[in-house]
Amino acid sequence: MNKFNEIRLLLCGHIHKVRALYFLFIFHFSLDFPKGWAKTPKLNKPESYIVWEEREGWLNVGNSWIKYDPSYIFFARRHKGNVGRLVVVNTKELWVYGSADWNDKSKIVKKGEAFTILDELQVNGSNLYKCKIGRMTNNPKLNLNISF
Repeated sequence: MNKFNEIRLLLCGHIHKVRALYFLFIFHFSLDFPKGWAKTPKLNKPESYIVWEEREGWLNVGNSWIKYDPSYIFFARRHKGNVGRLVVVNTKELWVYGSADWNDKSKIVKKGEAFTILDELQVNGSNLYKCKIGRMTNNPKLNLNISF
């Protein structure tokens, strides 16, 4: 799950969860791009597409590549930061929050405990790491160790 973003797409009247590296949203009315040698598929506003790879300004949307142009495409890149890394508690005690709310303190973890970062969140301008046990602050004053 750490490698992919999730998005919910409405397909045939049902909502599906899709996991992918990136997502592409079309803001232009329509967009033609080459597929192989003979076909020219069309992307339409306000459709969204899964982008499986990004290379030198080109986006792979399945079997085709499209040139990225921010004037008519919103390209949501996966945040690579610390997601998937191990965080080790270096302070005596650290509060773990049950949700992305600073008032929702659920438990305390002790120095030396380690957790895998599943996501990075921002709450009122401050950052939280989401782990299996809950969410914890990544305040630099607490000197959390982040391993690769």
